Amino acid sequence: MHMDTKTLPPALKAFVEKHQLFQQQDTLIIACSGGVDSVVLAHVLHGLGYNMLLAHCNFQLRGAESQRDEDFVRTLAKMLHVPIEVNRFDTLTHAETNRISIQESARALRYTWFEHLVQQYKPENAAAYTATAHHADDQVETILNNHFRGGGIKNFTGMPVKRQHIVRPLLFASREAIVTYAQRHQLQWVEDSSNEKINYTRNLIRRQILPAIQQVYPAVQQNILHTQMVMDEAILLYDEAVAARRAKLLEFDKDLARISILKLLQQHPLRTMVYEVFKPYDFTPAQTAELIKVCRATNGSMVMSPTHRVMRHNKWLLILPLAQLPAFAPIRIETLPASVSFAGKVMQAEQLTLVPHIDVLKATDSQTLYADASSLDLPMILRPWQAGDYLYPFGMQKKKKVARLLIDLKIPAHEKENIWVLESNKRIIWVVGIRADNRCAVKAATKSVIRLRLHEQ
Repeated sequence: MHMDTKTLPPALKAFVEKHQLFQQQDTLIIACSGGVDSVVLAHVLHGLGYNMLLAHCNFQLRGAESQRDEDFVRTLAKMLHVPIEVNRFDTLTHAETNRISIQESARALRYTWFEHLVQQYKPENAAAYTATAHHADDQVETILNNHFRGGGIKNFTGMPVKRQHIVRPLLFASREAIVTYAQRHQLQWVEDSSNEKINYTRNLIRRQILPAIQQVYPAVQQNILHTQMVMDEAILLYDEAVAARRAKLLEFDKDLARISILKLLQQHPLRTMVYEVFKPYDFTPAQTAELIKVCRATNGSMVMSPTHRVMRHNKWLLILPLAQLPAFAPIRIETLPASVSFAGKVMQAEQLTLVPHIDVLKATDSQTLYADASSLDLPMILRPWQAGDYLYPFGMQKKKKVARLLIDLKIPAHEKENIWVLESNKRIIWVVGIRADNRCAVKAATKSVIRLRLHEQ
C-alpha cells in the first residue's frame, strides 16, 4: 500500500474523476478534525485549486484538548486563506436525551450539520459536497468491524466513495502514504488522545487485531481491499437479481403493499429473499425468522419494524406503515344537528319527522342509518370499538360481540383498527358504516327519526 507522496495529488484527482465525486466548480466542505488525515485532504484539495471551506466539529468531550483542536483548525483555515465553520455540540446531553451512545450521538450531530452546510453553501449553478478524510486503512477497519458484528453479504462493501452529498476522496490511499506526505510537506497536525483507547472498537481493531493478523498474513489489508472490490462487483449482480424477484413478489395499492405467502415460501434461498424483500421497510436480519413464522401463523399475526408492520391476512402478507395517529378521545354529540370528524371521515346527525312515503329500509345503506329517535338519548358517544363491545345486530334478537361480527364479515385485521362505534345511554347503536343495532330500528309507530350519514373527509 506504499505510494510515492509526489503522486498523491494526481492520484487523488484521478480517483475523483474515475468515481465522478465532484466537479472543479463545486464547493467542497472539508470535514476537518485537525488530525493528519483531514489536514492532508485539505492541503491536497487546496493545492488542486478546488473551491473549499473547513468545517470543524467540537464535541466538547475532551476538555482543553477539544478547544486545542478547534484553535488549530481555525489557524489552518487562515493559513490556507479559506473560510471556516465551527459548531460546538452538547454531545453528552444529546446522547442522554436520545438514549444512544456518545459515538452514535457524535455521528448523528456531525452528519446532520454537514447536510445543513451543504444546503447553505451550494452554488447556484453547481453542487456542494462534504469531503471526509477516510482512507484505505479506515476502510479495512470498517469491513472487519461489520464482519465481526455479523450480517449479510454487504459486510464486505465497506464505506462508499460517494453517498448523496458525502464524498471520500482519500479512500484509495493508505494512512502510511498520508503521514509520509504530511511529513515531507512539513505539515502540522494534532493527535486525538482518544485514539489510544482500545475500549473503542475501531481502536481495538487498529492497534491489536490487525497487527496480530498481519503476523500471519502480512498482506491482509491489501487482500481485504481486493476482496471488497470483487464483492462490490458481485453485489451489483446480486442487487439486480433481488430487485427482479422483489418486483414479481410485491403488489401495491396506495400505502398498502402485499405479497402472496405461497409465492414467498417458494423462494430459494428463503431466508435471504425474505430479508431482502422486507429490508426496505426497516426489518432487521434478526427478524427474518419471525417474518417466516408469520407466513405460517393465523390471520392477524404480525411483526413490526420501527416504521412498518407485516400482517398475515388469508393468503397474503400485508405490509402496512405504522399509523402515526394520536390516541383518539371519545367524541360527544350533545345536540342535533351535528357534524363530527373522526379517522378521516365525517358523520352528520340530524333529527327528522318521519315522512310517510320514505321507505326506511331502502333508504338505509352502509353509509346511512335511520334510527327511531325515541330509542336514543343525548349525548351520543362516538369512539373506537373495544374488546367486549356488543350489540343486537339489525334483524337479530340475540346480542353479538363486535369482535365476532367483524370476524364473520371477514374484515381484515388492519382495517379493524379503524372501526368506530356510536353509543347512546351506554348501548351501541351503530358499528359505524357496518351494522346497526336492532333496538333502535324504525317501527310502524315511529314518529321521528335520527338520520346518521357517513362520508369521507
